[in-house]
Amino acid sequence: MNFKALDIIAERKLTDDDFDEKKLSEEFDAKFMKQIKRMVVQKGKTERAAKILQDHKGPDPKYKDTTIFIVENDFPLETYHGDLINLSRQLETKDWAYDSVGAIVNIGMYKNEWRAYGQFSMKQLCDPFPFVDLMASRGILICEPIFLKPLPEDIIMDIVLGRIKVYIGIDYNNFIKFSNDLGVKASWSTPKELQKYLKDYPHDRREIFSFDNKGLKIEIDGNEIFVGHGFFTKILFDHFLPETMILKYNGMIENLGDSEQ
Repeated sequence: MNFKALDIIAERKLTDDDFDEKKLSEEFDAKFMKQIKRMVVQKGKTERAAKILQDHKGPDPKYKDTTIFIVENDFPLETYHGDLINLSRQLETKDWAYDSVGAIVNIGMYKNEWRAYGQFSMKQLCDPFPFVDLMASRGILICEPIFLKPLPEDIIMDIVLGRIKVYIGIDYNNFIKFSNDLGVKASWSTPKELQKYLKDYPHDRREIFSFDNKGLKIEIDGNEIFVGHGFFTKILFDHFLPETMILKYNGMIENLGDSEQ
């Protein structure tokens, strides 16, 4: 049936831009129509992804009305992997280790009985903001797999098997202060501003970061942007330094402006 659907798609040059489901349903049953539609949509996503890789810009494979740009970074993407390695070494002589990266990223690493106690400790250290378990990155497509982290192999296996717990949280108030000190204006939105933005947002509202019904705004070149969850996901799970993500985001938006001119 797949080959038959492929033949029909090729012969009629079907695309997800002009897919006439009503017309085709006059010829094919509902089950076959569903399969054709699924394959046409997938074909469209693949073609859009290929165009982005070829031209460094193009329609988003998932959201056709949004343009994606590939922007090269002109500065090194720095991480706090070294801090994680130092914490893992501390566990050679004790059951817990803690560090804070720039008073923004709080990291706790625990083993043995401290795996349970560590959650309560991190809750106090990160209050009022939440923290995550490093292993929660499994299944998040934009995150580097834990097996590729530059950590000792035995530490990686201990984390994967649950013998070591790694908790990471962000102090968003300190992040805002640091961003402003770096020259990139940032602030909390009001609940009303967030709801207005979400109302006008054409995609999945869950993609936009919020806390206590407030969004986090960054102003670049006079444009006010609500930060998405993906921004902080890269800090939490890929361990980019906050300044790296701020500068990367700032450069990306500025380059987009240049690309559109």
